[in-house]
Amino acid sequence: PSYRELTYLAAACQSTSTNETISSKSLKLFPNPASNFIQINIENPGASSNQIQIFNSYGQCIEKLDMISNNKKLDISRLPAGLYILIILEDGKVVQTEKFVKIEN
Repeated sequence: PSYRELTYLAAACQSTSTNETISSKSLKLFPNPASNFIQINIENPGASSNQIQIFNSYGQCIEKLDMISNNKKLDISRLPAGLYILIILEDGKVVQTEKFVKIEN
């Protein structure tokens, strides 16, 4: 993983750096655990650009997606079973993190 990816992951794991802006957003991720798809809903969007980043348990960024709408259905069927961290970036800053578990079909 690159230095930038590890920086995002480290920032997401520090509760003091993300709690300040979580109240302005409400992230819903379901179902959790999931086998094929997860639904991502963001309430109270306010940023001009939101990005989703997904990290595996090794800290590697495996997916980067622009969040064009407040709702996104994400295909996770190709991911191996395991624990993942989903990070929401707003204008390049980490605003919220969520963990999800990918299970086998």
